[in-house]
Amino acid sequence: YQENSPRGIDIKTMLVSVMSSYTHRFGVHQSTTSVFASWQGNSTHNPMMDYTRYMFSLNEVFVLNRVLTLRGSFTWNKTEFELMDFSVVTGELGASYRKNRNIVFNGGARLASQADYGSRFGFYAGGEVGLGPLGTLSVHAEQSFFRDDFDGMRDYDQSLVRASLTKRW
Repeated sequence: YQENSPRGIDIKTMLVSVMSSYTHRFGVHQSTTSVFASWQGNSTHNPMMDYTRYMFSLNEVFVLNRVLTLRGSFTWNKTEFELMDFSVVTGELGASYRKNRNIVFNGGARLASQADYGSRFGFYAGGEVGLGPLGTLSVHAEQSFFRDDFDGMRDYDQSLVRASLTKRW
């Protein structure tokens, strides 16, 4: 709970969140299920600026063996204002493959949809390579496609490539 009253403007925020996870085994395999839920209420001196936000997330990580990990997630966000509501649903499926101690590959796909606004689909791939005394080289590439469900005027595609070299000493 937080309350702020600068210059006579009251801003009150209350946030409640709960998280739980459970790890279970399937023979030699391991899976972790996580659930997160939150509620946030925000009130000000102006009811038009007040909002309530709800969020629910379900995540699963399935470790097949020491080299392959599968991930999946689902998230629902809803924000309610006095005159309008926004709702966003996202999902992701991904995998990581560890070739050896120094080489890791990962990739996956994401989907997000906001009611009455648009949707975004994308996929990504990347990896890390240990370069001995030089450090670790990371490379990540992503492609996203945004589609405007209203009038199609704001459609766009986005490409991203990122590389970094990290050295610890």
